[in-house]
Order: sequence, then C-alpha cells, then structure tokens
Amino acid sequence: MKLKHLSFGLVLAGLTIAPAGADDAQSSVQAFKACAEISDDASRLACFDKAASIFDFERAHARLKEADQLKAETERLKAVAATERAEAKRLRLAADQEAARLRAEAEREKAEKEALIAAEEQRQADLAALALEEFGQRGATDGGFNTFQSSIVATKRSAIGDLYIKLENGHIWQNVDDSKPGRIKPGMAVRIEETEIGGLFMTVDETGKTFRVKRVN
Repeated sequence: MKLKHLSFGLVLAGLTIAPAGADDAQSSVQAFKACAEISDDASRLACFDKAASIFDFERAHARLKEADQLKAETERLKAVAATERAEAKRLRLAADQEAARLRAEAEREKAEKEALIAAEEQRQADLAALALEEFGQRGATDGGFNTFQSSIVATKRSAIGDLYIKLENGHIWQNVDDSKPGRIKPGMAVRIEETEIGGLFMTVDETGKTFRVKRVN
C-alpha cells in the first residue's frame, strides 16, 4: 500500500505547500485528520484507504520536489550573497589599505619637500649671513649683496680725528673722506651701499648725510 511508504507528516506537508486547488487539499487534510481520530483499527485503515484513493500523490510529490528545489535555490542564493559580502569586505579593506598607503606616501613626500625647502632656505640664509659678514672686507665677494641696513650702537674718534662707527650687526666702519658726516649718535639707522665703481658709502637716515667709509674689522 502506498500509504505505508509515505509518512502522514510528509503527506500533510505536500498538501500544505500546494497553492493550486487549496480547497481540495484542505479537504484531503481534514479527511486524513478525521481518519486519525478513529479508534478502531480496521475502520481507521479503511478510512485511510479511502482518503488515499482520492489523494493526488503525484502532485504532492511534485510540490515537495519543487519545495526542495526552492530551498536549494535559496541556499545557493544565500551562499552567493555571503560570497559577495565577503568580497565587498575584502575590497573595502583593500581600498582602505591603499588609501592609507597613499596618505602615508603623500605625507612622506610632503615632509621630504618641506625638508628640502627648509634646507634651501637655510642655505640661502647662511649665504646671506656670510655675505653680510664679509661685506666691505678686502677680497670679499658680495654674492649679489651690495647694500644693507643697520643701526649705530657706538661712535669713536681717534686722536687724529678719524671717526669710527660700530653697527648693531658688529661691523666697524671708518669715515675716509673729508665730507662731514654731521650729527651721529647711537640708535640712528644707517644704510651702506656699494657704488658701481666699488666705493662704499654710508647714509644716515635721520640726517640724510652720505659719506665714504671702509670696513675696519
């Protein structure tokens, strides 16, 4: 008997998943349930035989097979989705790592560039300081440096009347011409310029006096 090879639960499952002929399926389920409530074995068996004779086992089997296929497809799609999520996570991690690498590379290049700029600025500052330090000394190269400004910190006249002027940057200059420098005192701003023919002249900003000088230290 076919009923012996198909559990009652499986039969009910096949009935409940069938969307088509829902009224017939419900009626069959009720018939099987009614049979199950019969206490007499012979009567119950006869009832099941009758219910089974009108039950569409092929349709139930097809529905169960369809359900298994749908379940398998669902599992496959879940696996595909999990794989895609894992791949998306991997790509995000790779993108984050690449972005971090590029940021680090950009920061390194920026630091190197800033270090080169700072080194060049320091080199230029050192050259300017050296040029200023040597400005006016015999044999010194001006390095494009032919004028500078400072201020007077002290003045002194020698026994023979030579005027010496000490500037804030440490230079000491001597007036070497006959022109009168006028009133000079500490704190006055001065400008020293080299002419095209090589002479050095000091101008006192406050008085406007200009006179020839030479570096003595």
